[in-house]
Formats: sequence, structure tokens, C-alpha cells
Amino acid sequence: MRYQYLNSSATVPLSSQQDDFSISSAGSGLSKLPTVRKWLKAKKSKFLSSSSPPGDGASNTASLSRPTQDNETVPEHEEPPINGAGTLFDMGYAETIPVSLTDVSKDEAIVDALLDASREPGPWHILDASTGELAKKVATILSKSEIYDQLSDLPVIQAQSTLDFLQDLLDIRGLPLSYKRTFLKTSLRLSRVYDCVPRCFTIGGFKKMDNHPFARGHFGDLWRGEVEETQVAVKQGRIYTGENNVKKVLRKMTREAIIWGQCDHPNVLPFYGIYRDSAPSSYCLVSPFMANGPLRQYLSNVDNPDRHRLALDITRGMNYLHKLFIVHGDLKGDNILITDDHRAVIADFGISFVMGVTIVGTSSESRKGGTVRWQAPEVLNANPNSFSADVYSLACVYFEVFDGTMPWSDLTDGAVIMNVCFHNKHLPRPRYLAETKFPNLWWTLMVRCWAYESSHRPTLRTLMECLHVRGDTLPPPPKWDKPDLARLRGPLVQGKLDIPSDLPPFLNVEGD
Repeated sequence: MRYQYLNSSATVPLSSQQDDFSISSAGSGLSKLPTVRKWLKAKKSKFLSSSSPPGDGASNTASLSRPTQDNETVPEHEEPPINGAGTLFDMGYAETIPVSLTDVSKDEAIVDALLDASREPGPWHILDASTGELAKKVATILSKSEIYDQLSDLPVIQAQSTLDFLQDLLDIRGLPLSYKRTFLKTSLRLSRVYDCVPRCFTIGGFKKMDNHPFARGHFGDLWRGEVEETQVAVKQGRIYTGENNVKKVLRKMTREAIIWGQCDHPNVLPFYGIYRDSAPSSYCLVSPFMANGPLRQYLSNVDNPDRHRLALDITRGMNYLHKLFIVHGDLKGDNILITDDHRAVIADFGISFVMGVTIVGTSSESRKGGTVRWQAPEVLNANPNSFSADVYSLACVYFEVFDGTMPWSDLTDGAVIMNVCFHNKHLPRPRYLAETKFPNLWWTLMVRCWAYESSHRPTLRTLMECLHVRGDTLPPPPKWDKPDLARLRGPLVQGKLDIPSDLPPFLNVEGD
């Protein structure tokens, strides 16, 4: 197998084929890359002071051009944007501290990002006048600082009822984002203080459809089942760290459920809820069942898969998560699932932060989450997962898409570590890449994502700009089936928003 070196001093990927686009600054080409890096170094303080998601800073003044081959016609909408070129080296990752899904509830930025990125604020009900007035009253009350402080001193039953009520409000379409921002911030606070989740997230009546799990992973077994005549996948994990840590782990799960429950993107697997069986140390995370299975299984079962579209779908899903300050931490083909209409969705994002520290297994790999063959060199060297480490793993997933095999399939884990960490090698050009659209563009981006220095890797925003997948190059996947979700979560199914009777006195909105 042919391996390629990727040294920090390299200016072009080692390839026998010409790159299908070039980077230029003031008319110069890739030979000016060291100059660009000097410019980036001067801008480092700007990256460090920015509170935006990686890649949201201003682009530099370099430009991107993509020459066509003699026999190639490039549609106008496929041309990488001129003003996006500089961001290929405007990495924005230097010294960036990732925020894990379980810690992010303390940061108000996640609230703004979730709501600003929302495609559809809620799954079931259209806002009417009376509900809008009710939501306005609740948002006004909860916006008062003295009320916000009282949330930490409620009887448990009142805290739970408040959390349930706020989730019902969050599930309504058409509410102003300012209201939803208040409801979500309050929900995260209640979840953190009282270790609880909205009761609508708790799913009962799960029936296993098979005698054995259809997949096993680092963190538990995957079972196919049925809830309310809806096929679901249930990931069952076990907490092995002792009784004293069970509560701590479940507390992390509650915060994750709150965040995951608000995520809404066609390339991100939706969260249906939490199922608990009779064992006190057992928990299950419920999501839609994907009959086409994970990425490589799908590629091996389908003739002529649309690899270009799959890679774009995966990029979109990861870009959405990074915009929400969510580091996946365990990105690999097994965590890319394929829908019935042959689109790719990201699964298990954030799970590694909950499970990888305190659940299932004692090996360093289990504690860290992720798998050696997809991990960035800094993660293999015991550094934490990060946005830039996700980008490295993403390029390994691209390899799976365009090659159909597991990365480094002919090497042991130890040999992979030697190649990646000590010899600065990256994976070879995938065998099916030539059959897809713009193969050299994909290859160049993959090599950039495999940069040894994390600060030299592109951001997801950069990849989106270079691939120009902001909605005009590829129709978005269909929306997730909200009626399925409504059947599983009971409170709003009857079309009526009930106000709990045991809300705290300061939320007595019915008596107004």
C-alpha cells in the first residue's frame, strides 16, 4: 500500500495528479503558503479572543480558484466561492478549547447557537394567540433575576413540573426565539440542579424485535425494537464504575438529553428519548432505526452508491454540530447511519463525553472515546478531543466513503500509531475517488484535514465554503418524521397544552 508523508513544511499534497484547485494570494500560488502561515501567526491573538464557533472569524484576503480540465464542464453553482478561499488556511483552531456536550449547559452560547441554527423550532403545534400570550407571560417571569435564583430552591416535584412545562413550550412552533432562549436556559439550569429530564423524554413500552443485538460498540449493545408501532434503535449501556458514580453519570445524561432533544438537522440523527429497564445501572438512548445500517455496510450492499452526496451529507451534519459548539469525539463510519432515502446522518455525537469517562470498560481507549484508526495524532498522544480532531477524523470518514474500507485496514493499531504520530503519514488516495465529482478537490481537502498540526487543519465552515454546500449544490434530505416523535412523546399528542397544577407559585399563569 502507498503511504504519503504529511510534514508541516509540505506545501502541496504528494500526488501524481494535478490539484483541481489552487490557493493564491496576491497572484501567487501554493509556493506562498509559508507567507500565509506567517500571516496566520500574526492573527493568532484574534482567534484566541474570539468566542465564536471555530471558523466564524473573518476570512483572510487570499483567493480560491479552480481550473477546469479540458474535458470537464463545471456548473456555476459548483464553483468554490471566490471569497471563501482564504479560509482554507484561516483555521481558527489554534488554542481552541472544545466544550463537551456535558459541560456546555453552563455556557449560554449553546442556547443561542441551538436556537439560531434551528430549522424548525418545534415538532408538533403551530402557535395560536392564547398559547403565544401564555408563553410571553412565562418568559417574562423567568427573565427576572430574582426568579431565576429561586429555581435553585424548589421542591423536587415543582422543579420536575416546571421542566416538563418548559419542554412543552419548547416543542411549539412559531414562538419567538427570545422566549425559547429563556425556556432552554431555565431547563438546563433545572436539569443541572435537580438531575432530572422532561418526563416526555422517558419512553416506555419498548419491545425488542430480535433475540440478539444487531450491533455492539465500545459503550454498549444496539437493539432493534418497537415503541408505539414505531421502529426504534435502542443503545443499551452499562455503568460499571460502582454505585457511587451512577448518579453522576445519569446527571450527565440528563444534560445531554436536554441538548440533544433540541437539535434539529436532516443530517443529524434525532433523539427520541431515554428508556430505563429494571436494572438500576442500566440506561438506554432511543433513536430512529436505520435499516440501511452504518456507512461501510451500506456501501458494500449497494451498487454505485452516490459517494459525493454521502460525503456532503456528513460534512453538513458535522458543520451543524460544530456551530453548536459540540465536539463529536468519536467520528467514524460506524457512527454514520444511512436513511431509507440513502442519505447520511451523524449518530452518537456527544455520547463519548458521557460514556467515555465513566461508563463501560477501563481501557484508555474506552475512557477517551473514539478509535485509533480515526484519531488525530494529538489525541493518540493523550490530548483531549477537539474541533480540529473531529476534522482529522472526518477526513478518515471521507476515506471510508470513497474507498469502502476501514482506514489502515492492513495495519495493527500499533502500526497505525507509528505511522500517524512518528512518521507523519496519512492514508492513501481512495480507490473510488476518481469515480466521484471533483475527485482532486476532495483529495486536496482530505490532505489538509490530515495536517499533523491541528491549527493547520480547515474548519467545518471552511470545508462548507470550499465545497459550496450551502443548500444550492444538493437538495437537503427530507425532514424527520415529526408525527413519529409525537407518538413517542405523549404530552402534546392530544393537541392541548396542559398547565401542570404543581408549578411553583411564581409561575401561576392561569390565575392572571
